[in-house]
Amino acid sequence: MVDSHFIEDQRLVKKLLANLQPTGNQTGYYAELYVDPVTGQEWEKYEFEYEDSSTDAVGLRKLPYPSTDKIIEIALFSPHDDEANGAAGLLLELEDDENDFREKLLNQIENNIDRISEERYDLVYWRAQLYDSDNKRSILGKHISKIESDAAHYKAMSRRAKQLKQKKKTLPPTTE
Repeated sequence: MVDSHFIEDQRLVKKLLANLQPTGNQTGYYAELYVDPVTGQEWEKYEFEYEDSSTDAVGLRKLPYPSTDKIIEIALFSPHDDEANGAAGLLLELEDDENDFREKLLNQIENNIDRISEERYDLVYWRAQLYDSDNKRSILGKHISKIESDAAHYKAMSRRAKQLKQKKKTLPPTTE
C-alpha cells in the first residue's frame, strides 16, 4: 500500500510509521514530516477527524503533493477508500491556499458519473465539503462586486454538488 499517496487506514498508518523517521520539521498545516530511511521518500503525518466522531486519527501523505488534477483522480477513482478520503481532505486544506478545486472536481464527477459509486460520491461530497456555499476566496482589497461574484460562484458550486448528489441517487448502482 506504500504506492498510495494518502493513507488513513489506521492499521497501515501504524505499520508505516514504525519504519519512518521523524525529521523534526513541520509544515504550515501543523503536520510533522517523516522520511523513509530506505527509500528517502518523505511523508507528512497529519491529524483528521475520524469517521464522524470527535476522535482524531493520524494520516500520512507522500510529499511532494500530487497536482490538483491527480488528487481529484485519486479522490474519485482510487480503489482504496482511505486514500480517496485523504485526497478529498487535502483538496479542502489546499483551498485555504486559494486552490479552487471545486469546479474541476465537479466537472470530473459530471464526466464520470456512471463510474463513481454513490458511496464514493458521498465520501468526497462530505470530506471535501462540497455542500458548503460559503465564499472561500479572500475579500481583502476587492471591490464589492468581485466579492459578490465570488460568493455567487461558491453558491453555484454547492448547488451543483447537491444536484449531482440527487442525480447519483437516481442512477443504477455502479460496480467498482
